[in-house]
Amino acid sequence: MYQQFALTIAISVLLSAFSALSLSPALSAMLLKPAKPARGPIGAFFRGFNKAFDASTNAYIKGAGMLVRKSFLTIALVVVVAVGAGFFGGKLPAGFIPKRTRASSG
Repeated sequence: MYQQFALTIAISVLLSAFSALSLSPALSAMLLKPAKPARGPIGAFFRGFNKAFDASTNAYIKGAGMLVRKSFLTIALVVVVAVGAGFFGGKLPAGFIPKRTRASSG
């Protein structure tokens, strides 16, 4: 059993090495080649998507820069989230089905 597992791991490592050394550079070359601008409705969609993506990227960069400049605020936010996760993690039921409580017979 262990020999079969070892053989499986060895073959997967060889396949992974082949893929990393031969296929990945070719794929990178294809992806880095300058693209021709698309025309028509698809081109309009891609231009709109790229515009929205650039706006969200710039907003993320501004937010990350603000958090770096205000490191005390960032650390306080991480502490608040950790304390909240610990608090709610202890209060919420651990299983899918909550424990059944006995109905009081009256």
